[in-house]
Amino acid sequence: MSAPPPERSELELRDYLRVLRRRKWWVLASMVICLAITGIVTLLQARVYEAEATLVVEAPISDSVISDDVGTAVSEAEVQTEAQLMASRPIARAINEELGYAPKVTVTTEKDTPLVYITAQDGDPATARQWANDYTATYVDVRRDQIIGLLQQTLEDVEGE
Repeated sequence: MSAPPPERSELELRDYLRVLRRRKWWVLASMVICLAITGIVTLLQARVYEAEATLVVEAPISDSVISDDVGTAVSEAEVQTEAQLMASRPIARAINEELGYAPKVTVTTEKDTPLVYITAQDGDPATARQWANDYTATYVDVRRDQIIGLLQQTLEDVEGE
């Protein structure tokens, strides 16, 4: 008398394929339903447009005048400081006063480069572009006015001595 075949404790690929063949309509229906839901959700989502302006952070002119080293590269820390300054409340307040509205932007940097990115997002591409450009241009104007004020104050202090 021969012994009965040993009982299998592991499932093989054939077992999985057999289950899939038996349930093929459920599997197919599930895939179609998932694709349909994904398509509907995608079509119903609001479109978001993104505009980006790029600023190059350079060494201040006063540094190059003092050191005779024109074209000095800025450090990563200086770029980070400038980006933090761009996103600060006093600058945002000054931009709001200048423009009459507060553009919704994010300020980011790229490692080991002097680049600062000002990004705006909106459902209207023209609005996103306007926010990024207005914020950038106004920041440059506000920052330039601050630097000129500091230089004038320094000049007055030197002349007063």
